[in-house]
Amino acid sequence: MRTGNPPMKKTYYLIPLLALFFSLSLTTGQYSAAQTEGFNVKTSTEKIADDAEDFVKELTEYSNHNRKDAFPQEIICEAKCFVVLPKISADKVRNDFEGTGMLSCLKTNSDKLSPPLIYKVNGLDSFYESSGGIIILVADEGGVNSILASEIDLDSANTQAGVTGTNQEMKLTKPFIAYAKPDNQNLEGFDLSGSKLVYANKDTFTAYQKEVVPIDILLYNQDIPPALRGFNTALTQLRDACK
Repeated sequence: MRTGNPPMKKTYYLIPLLALFFSLSLTTGQYSAAQTEGFNVKTSTEKIADDAEDFVKELTEYSNHNRKDAFPQEIICEAKCFVVLPKISADKVRNDFEGTGMLSCLKTNSDKLSPPLIYKVNGLDSFYESSGGIIILVADEGGVNSILASEIDLDSANTQAGVTGTNQEMKLTKPFIAYAKPDNQNLEGFDLSGSKLVYANKDTFTAYQKEVVPIDILLYNQDIPPALRGFNTALTQLRDACK
C-alpha cells in the first residue's frame, strides 16, 4: 500500500507537453494574424477611389450646409465631367504640388455617369499649408475632348477659377473651372494655370485589369470595378438637385 504524495514522473511528462502546446498556439496565432492582416489592406487604386469618394461627400455636405459659400448649382448641373483630386501634396523633388484622383463624365445625351478613370495633376506652383483637395468641372464638349486625351496643359487660356455662392452668376468662358477645398476651410475658386492633367493609365489598368482608352468610356458600355462604384454614387448625390 502506497502512502504520501503520488509519483512526480507523470508531472514531468505533462509540463513539456503543456509547454509545447502553448508554443504551438502562439506560433499558429502569429501565422494566422500575418495571413489575415493583409486582407484589410487596400490597394493603391482602392485608396485613390475611396479618398475621391470621401472628398465628393465632403463637398456635398458642405454645399448642403453652406449654401452662401457653395458652388452655384447651375455650374454643377451644366458640367460635362468631374475631376476630383482629393489630396494635394508637395513633391519635394520637383518643389511643386501634385495629386491623384478620379474622373467621370456624363454620357452623351444622358444623365448617367461614365465609368471612372484615374487622373493625376502635377506642376502646381502652390497649395494650402493645411492641404485639402481640388475639383475640376468641365464646362463644354471641347473640354471633354481635351480632357479625355492622355494629358493636357492647364493655363489661363483654358482654365478659370470658379465663383462661390448661390446668388453668384458665372460666365463659362473657358472649358475648365477649378475649385479648392482646403482642410477645415471654405470652398473657393482656384487657379490651376501652369499645371498639367495626366491620364494615369497604369493605375486605371490596375483597377480594371485591362487597358482602357479614355474616350471609350463615353462610347461603349464597360463594367465598373466594385472598388470604383462608390465614387460615381457620390457624384450622383452631388448632382441630386439637377434632376
